[in-house]
Amino acid sequence: MNDKIVELKEKLKGVSDGLAESNTVLAEIAAHSEGPLGWSRQQVAIAILKATQGPTFNVETNPAVEKVLTAFKEAEGSLQEKIVIAIAKASEESDALVAIDMDKLTTLKIDYDPTKMIREKLGTLKTGVVDGAEELKSVPDDLKAIGGQAKSLLSSSGELPKAAKSLGFKKARVALKVIKSTTGVLKNIPNEVQAIGDESKKIMDEIETLLKNIESSIRLEKIEFMPKKRELEIKQEEEFALEKKSILYRGKGKSLVRDIVFTIEENDKIKIGKIVFEGNKSFSDLRLRWTMKETKQQRWYMFWRSTFDEKKFDGDLNLVSTYYRNKGYRDFRIVSDSVQFSNNKKKLNLVVTVDEGPQYKYRNFSWEGMTLFEEEILQRALGLESGDQYSDEDFNLAVFDRVQGLYMDRGYIYSRIEPEITPVGEDSLDIHFVVTENHKVYINYIVIKGNTRTRENVIRRQLRVFPGDVFNRGRLMRSHREVMMLNFFANVIPDVVPVAEDKVDLEITVEEKPAGQANANMGYTQSYGMTGGGGLALPNFRGRGQSLSLSFNVGTNYNVIRMNNNRPKYRSASISFTDPMVNDTKNLVGGSVFYTFRGGSSMYSAPIDYTMAGGSLTWGRIFKWPDDFFRGTWSFQVVRKEYDGSQADLERYAGGLKTSDGINFSQTIRRDSRDHPEFTTVGSLFSLKSTLSGWILGGQENFHKHILNLEWYTPTFWKFVLMNSMKIGVVKELAAKEGGKSFIPWNDRFIMGGNGIPYGNPLRGYDDNRVGPLTTSGSPIGGNTMVKFGTEFRVPFAENPVVYGLIFAEMGNVWSSTD
Repeated sequence: MNDKIVELKEKLKGVSDGLAESNTVLAEIAAHSEGPLGWSRQQVAIAILKATQGPTFNVETNPAVEKVLTAFKEAEGSLQEKIVIAIAKASEESDALVAIDMDKLTTLKIDYDPTKMIREKLGTLKTGVVDGAEELKSVPDDLKAIGGQAKSLLSSSGELPKAAKSLGFKKARVALKVIKSTTGVLKNIPNEVQAIGDESKKIMDEIETLLKNIESSIRLEKIEFMPKKRELEIKQEEEFALEKKSILYRGKGKSLVRDIVFTIEENDKIKIGKIVFEGNKSFSDLRLRWTMKETKQQRWYMFWRSTFDEKKFDGDLNLVSTYYRNKGYRDFRIVSDSVQFSNNKKKLNLVVTVDEGPQYKYRNFSWEGMTLFEEEILQRALGLESGDQYSDEDFNLAVFDRVQGLYMDRGYIYSRIEPEITPVGEDSLDIHFVVTENHKVYINYIVIKGNTRTRENVIRRQLRVFPGDVFNRGRLMRSHREVMMLNFFANVIPDVVPVAEDKVDLEITVEEKPAGQANANMGYTQSYGMTGGGGLALPNFRGRGQSLSLSFNVGTNYNVIRMNNNRPKYRSASISFTDPMVNDTKNLVGGSVFYTFRGGSSMYSAPIDYTMAGGSLTWGRIFKWPDDFFRGTWSFQVVRKEYDGSQADLERYAGGLKTSDGINFSQTIRRDSRDHPEFTTVGSLFSLKSTLSGWILGGQENFHKHILNLEWYTPTFWKFVLMNSMKIGVVKELAAKEGGKSFIPWNDRFIMGGNGIPYGNPLRGYDDNRVGPLTTSGSPIGGNTMVKFGTEFRVPFAENPVVYGLIFAEMGNVWSSTD
């Protein structure tokens, strides 16, 4: 036996070079490949038996085959040696084998076609036949399908073969340059990536993932996605002579460098023709298609949205299921979905078959396991009643937000409420809740993160939770709201971190907004000509939560046509400072100084020139009653005004005075429960401002003025918010001291219309300042009573910075009388 093996080994010298290239490929791959895409060692041995034993040899019935395979597994040495040893052993023990004809073995050609094998494998996938008539849906799936084969070829321990074939895919053209070192030592090679086309990034990720697990002696040097326009030029090279197949490896036999090339033909994207639902009785196809956000039928006005994407389609099917379950169809299911080509093969028709099931209503509710709350309290918090239509969304909100919120507000954050739903009859549900309360949890530490500019105490003083307190979800949410309402942060993220069985840490992470705003402006108005100015606003001055603002503006009556310059018609300057919580107390302190000169204008104000200079001091405090959403502020202001104009205009607008002093005291009571300062989604704003000017305070401006403002916000569907508002104002003159002059300045009366600039009340859709009492020449003179109602329907476009759109309806008017 040993002599025969030695003889055979001697005869095998040089056989490796003499074998046909396909045999070399087969041997190398079979040595390292297992699985559906590669040949196993047993398959190689059987192929050798078929080729050497003659056409009458039957692999399935010949008893010697099993002996060959057993000997093959036990043999040692190279692949060729193992094959020869196995056959030699088996031939000695069985007459069913003939001696190996070395000439046959030398000229042996085994039918090895990796293209055929992979194509057969892909035939079972959703992507369809590779080089058939069907379009591939996604490149990554195709690369996964070829992954096992490519890995087998790359991880071969011998030299890389030349004769292995590649597939012709249909999405892009990809070339990989791989360096293999037989010594395992490589120079540092930079990874270069060049991507062209929509699918290139996905392909690149798939290939990089494929090469991650390859032995360390192989390095990826370059992935290059070649555009389709180079296809003809590349195919003219010798290696790409075949129409649908190309050489997978390029380079000389002894070279350490090989190029791996995947040739992929790219076709146009397929559009969606029709989306058809079958089995839907309660809702129309149109209504169900409307619930699908990403998958749309092709329309000429939405051509960019009709490309088929399987992942987005699956997501839209989930939206259809959610829609049905929120309408009471708890048993709804999608039976099947299929893709069909249109007759011209240019569009896809999607057919979705559904089973709606019955529409359920609640019948009975029952509870067990609770000790903290009575069943009546839990049922009231649930907010669902017998006879109500079932909805997944409403049910989850009722159970896991409202009811469990009762326990979390008491510190039982580990409480569980498990609903047991039992269908009764054809369309009713009995709900039984099993409550597990567990134990109270306390707050250990509160950690502030992300405040790179704002001082920590500015954030902490807004919190409604403290270390050592029993955990309270409601107070944590309120704390989040208070920090957001500072308007210093783009985002505030509270997190609960368990640190012990009955303790948690609170981590509050903030994202700072820009520190301040500097502005410069220039423009032209019909009334004041060229205007310009600038300002600086620091809403979080020195990170202490204080507000500092400076501004300066000027306007001139510059006529472009006549090219003449008159004296300036508008100047203003102001500086203000506010500390909303002095020394971290609930007290507010602020002050301002201002100066304004405004030339006469029949458009925006009075046809007289006036100068105003003054200052104010403000003090405020947060209330505890009726609740801590309330705040009161009190302000004292002194203003000196000078007027210049005709006597008639002075009588009408300034009480016949050229100089007046206004000394006033105002009080504002305000309740603000809005959840966001810029785009509010829920909450309300209430303010009542009362001003007393003159009278016992002195000065010539004697009146009392009251303004009530209400805004309330209601979330509707998706991100749409409904805002309703109401504003009512009244001003009434007071008698002056004996011998004194009394009047109400026109700019303290109510003016309405247009944009409301500079001190009026806006009413969109009307001319500026033209709603209310006017003079005979059409100039606004102001009224003593004002009423305005408004409704806005808002939707956000961006969150940071906040950008939103709206539609609105407004109505209002101004009257001279207060009766």
